Amino acid sequence: MIDLSVIIVTYNSRRHIGRCIDSVLSSNVYAGKEIIVVDNSSTDGSAEIAMKYVPKVKLLKNKVNLGFAKANNIGINASRGKYLLFLNPDTSVERNSLNKLLNFISKEDNVGIVGPKLVNPDGSLQHSCRRFYSIRTILMRRTVLGTIFSNSEHLSNHLMLDYDHKDIQEVDWMIGACLMIPRGTIESLGGFDERYYLYFEDVDICYRAKEAGYRVLYYPEATVMHHHKRESAKRFNKTTYFHISSAVKYFQRHGWAI
Repeated sequence: MIDLSVIIVTYNSRRHIGRCIDSVLSSNVYAGKEIIVVDNSSTDGSAEIAMKYVPKVKLLKNKVNLGFAKANNIGINASRGKYLLFLNPDTSVERNSLNKLLNFISKEDNVGIVGPKLVNPDGSLQHSCRRFYSIRTILMRRTVLGTIFSNSEHLSNHLMLDYDHKDIQEVDWMIGACLMIPRGTIESLGGFDERYYLYFEDVDICYRAKEAGYRVLYYPEATVMHHHKRESAKRFNKTTYFHISSAVKYFQRHGWAI
């Protein structure tokens, strides 16, 4: 078994996937890594770009878009690593960040999920740590209420704006652009919940990990650049629908009271 399997799910990610793969290939991993790209039937040439990296990259091509959770589970089943890194294609990994994450997660007790510091392309911080959603949070994040109450203490609490992101911190959940999970943990949790087609897979896996007694930790010593765009927040469109639909499934699974 190798140390690390990096799983990247692509869907029309042509602009970013080459840079993402290059950053992983150039990263130091002391005991070996593999890269698995699972393409969700892209129509923009994403799979063709990933194909250029074979055999350094294992490319799996789905005939249809199966959704983010199911594609990640396909990657898990094809992987051999002791630790799994779930990485969005619109990210770039700093050279030593993978080793830092591996060193940290292997030495800490009872850690289920670790996430690095995410930064924007200009180097500014992304507030990637979150407290768990409530119904009120969804309303304020996905309706006009968010504009009316943009300075709400409730939203500030959800986004953890009271935390400077400089120290190691146990958190509720983190944006799923880059999450490292031991194989034993992800297998004990049954992988990602495939009822989520898009969005809330990261919230759900962190919630289930904490329910199972694992720690979810933010580790700012490792840095990953993330070209993050909140598509579902711009206007009501298909991505907004997926976000709200996944939110309903999340509350149905874990209880409306949360």
